[in-house]
Parts: sequence; C-alpha cells; structure tokens
Amino acid sequence: MKEESGYGFEESFLHIWAPAITDYVEWVLTEAIQSGKKRLYFLARDGWMMYHGAQRIIDKKKLDIEARYLKVSRYAIRSAEYHLMGEKCLDLICVGGIDVTFEKLMKRALLTDEEARHIARLSGYEEEYKTVLNYRQIQELKVKLKEIKLLFKYIEQHSKLNYENTIGYLNQEGLLEKTPYALVDSGWIGTLQMSIQHLVSAGCGEERRIDGYYYGLYDVPKDAQKEQYKSFYFGKKSIWRKVYFSNCLFETVFSSPEGMMVGYERHTDVSNSETYIYLPVESNHTNPNRELMMEFKGLLMMYVDERLRDEQSKPSNRQKIDDENLYENGKHVKSVNDIKSVKKNFRKLARLMSRPTQAEAESYGDMQFCDDIIEFKFQPVAAEWDLEEIRKQRFINKLLIKLNIRKQELHESAWPEGSITNAGGRIKSHLRQERMYKLFMYTRKAIVGK
Repeated sequence: MKEESGYGFEESFLHIWAPAITDYVEWVLTEAIQSGKKRLYFLARDGWMMYHGAQRIIDKKKLDIEARYLKVSRYAIRSAEYHLMGEKCLDLICVGGIDVTFEKLMKRALLTDEEARHIARLSGYEEEYKTVLNYRQIQELKVKLKEIKLLFKYIEQHSKLNYENTIGYLNQEGLLEKTPYALVDSGWIGTLQMSIQHLVSAGCGEERRIDGYYYGLYDVPKDAQKEQYKSFYFGKKSIWRKVYFSNCLFETVFSSPEGMMVGYERHTDVSNSETYIYLPVESNHTNPNRELMMEFKGLLMMYVDERLRDEQSKPSNRQKIDDENLYENGKHVKSVNDIKSVKKNFRKLARLMSRPTQAEAESYGDMQFCDDIIEFKFQPVAAEWDLEEIRKQRFINKLLIKLNIRKQELHESAWPEGSITNAGGRIKSHLRQERMYKLFMYTRKAIVGK
C-alpha cells in the first residue's frame, strides 16, 4: 500500500497533513456555530495555517462567524500575568522540556543575566547555571526558589512593565468585548487559554469565561473548568491516540513564517494623536522553517479549495455523530463530512508520526524545533541518535534513568520516532520500545495523575 510506503515531502502534506488540519478546522467551525460563537481567535503561531484554512471555508460557505489571527505567545502573555499570580507563577516557570537549565528557567521568569546570576548564588546553582536539569531536579529547584523573596521582586517588576501594553493589545483585538468568542490552537495542556482568561478578567474588572478548541489535549490546567476545553483528536483519557502522536512534530509542521511574539509596544495612532495602537513585537529572528511554512500554506489552500469544489459537486452526506471513540466530548453533537474519511485521515497521521518511512524521517526530521517558551535554542525535531543512544532509550533502561535509579545521561529528541528511523538498524524493534515507554507513561499519568 502506498500509505505504508510513505509519500514524498509535498505529497505527504497534501495526503496527510492537509486533510488532518482541514478536518479539525471544519469541526471547530461546526462546534463554534452550534454553540453560538460569533468570533474565533486562532492563536499564533500554530494557528496560522488553521486561520487561513478557516477563513477560506468561511468565505466560500458564507458562514456566520468571524475568524481572527491573534499574535500571542506563552512568553508574551505570561510575562504580563506573572505579577498577578504571586509565587504561583513558578508553576508556569518550573516546568520540564528539552535541555532545561537554570539559565533557561530564569529567562522564562523575565530576569536579566545579572539578576539570574544573583538568584543562582542564593539558590546554590551558580556552578550548575548551564547544567541540563531533569524533571525531578526542576521540581527540587522550585522548592528552593519559593524561599527566595528577591526572585519574586524581580519577576513582579518586569511583569508590571509588560501588563499595560498587553491588556491594550487584547482590548484592541476585541477580547474585552462581550461578543461570544473562543480560542483555537493546537493544544496539549491549554495553559495559554487560562492565562488569557486571567488577563482579560483583570482588564475587565470582572470574571470572564473563555472557551477553547484544540486538536488534542493531554490534560487541562489544574482547577480549570473542563467544559471550557474541547478537543478534537484526543483528550486526557485517549491513551492509545497519544502513544501514536507527536505534538512536537505537529507544531513544527503547523507553524508560521514569523518570529515568536515577545511582547507589545504602544504607538500613537497617526490618524488620531489622542489614541494609541498596540503592535506585537517579534523576536529578532524569523522561523527557521519560514520557506517551508509558506509552501505548506500554499498546499493547504490548494487542498481546501479542491475539497470545497468536491463538496459542491456531490450530494450532501453530512451526518451527525455522537461517538466517544472519535471525539473526546461525546455529549456534544458533531457534524463533519464523511466520518469514514476523517477516521482514515487519523490513521494516516498516526502512521507518519509513529512509523515514518526513511524519506519522511529525513525530510521532516531536519525541520528546526524549539519547545521552550523563549525559543532559547533551535534543533532538528528528530535529534541525531546513534545506536548506542537508542539502546539507552529502550523502555526499561530509560525508565530507570528517569527515576534516577540508573546514572546515565539521555539525549532528548522532540520526535523520537524520527530519530530512531534515521538511525537505522532494528527500526521496528526500537519503535516498539518507544511505544512501550509512552504507553507506560500515559497509563501512569491517567492512574496517578502525574
């Protein structure tokens, strides 16, 4: 089968990625209209291609809903939110990732290099300033940081400086209005939704509810109202779908050409000197995959146009479904074109992510990726692993290392399946070991909650 042998770079986008994201966008539009939403905000940068696809569908089908592209990032929004949170801001700062160091944590916390070095001395991390920390070490550090009052003074000072302009931008884009709207993003945890809701509520002076639509959700933020978080492909209990999914690869492919938003600036409106406009500030570098993002957008528009033409030329076969195995929230009515086709597209995406061909692993694996909110360092989404590294990554050995029982160093990969395929050797066996590890971790998470 061609599906098993894989596609070329352009062909794989048209046959796998474009159908997957268009299915999602159609679901979002259907859900939003049925729930009375009048506006959708597609969040930068994962929402860039989604936004363009949605806008094309809205225009062609003349749907009664507005799509907007909101230029935000976790860093830009959280940097204005921290001072409202007190020491709880450490819950957003002290989280895991690839190659997390004390230095990187302090950059998340908005500190200057001088301030960060000061906190390193106070916490006993001066010698380990650039040492990579695992999740357990990060949580141990978090306990120490809670006792350092100066840290929170630094964070508060920087955060307050960002607050006014951030609220100004959100207000300018209509988020403080009472128009029924929702956010749209790739997903994973949904913390950005909670942060935006926190800032909007503070800006309005009253509690506001904001809903969000996501391609997938591994979990939702602690204390969140779960009904505000709706997922398409997988949710918290969808263990097997998560095993065969790579969120890092997904957000590498579905990004935008622009740089990350690092904050907002206020400017005087040239047409009215008594008013201000708020402009997003991008980082000083664009997406290293910029040319591919432009190519992928063109391919997506081509696919959406062709799909809309096919729909117009065929009798309507839209059907209502209530299938908890297809969608996480079975209680919500779903309407999408050709449910069998959607399921087939799910399988294609799972195959590429979990069992890529050599050509797919090489092509997509070379795309540059950064998982941190500050884009501290880019690297290939499929890190270069040799066979010795892959042996260390086998299920039992990896588990023992993660539990600090076995003292070895693991080199993380954002897309392990791509790294394994590129390395060669007993690929099927090594991929099976990776699936076993993911299955264990997601099952454990579902049982014990962490």
